Amino acid sequence: MAKVEQYCQEVRQAATMLCKQGIEPTRSNVTQYLKKPAYFRDPSVTAALDSIRQELGLD
Repeated sequence: MAKVEQYCQEVRQAATMLCKQGIEPTRSNVTQYLKKPAYFRDPSVTAALDSIRQELGLD
């Protein structure tokens, strides 16, 4: 479980950084900044990105 939380945190950091740069934090864009793109195989990580996008007012 700790690894999934770490992956979600990494996704959050990447999404926030992209948003600050004026780039939409899509799954494709966020994947470029992850250590392993396979993180999105875990549904919890995908859900985390969806949640972050809502927090940023994008969805």
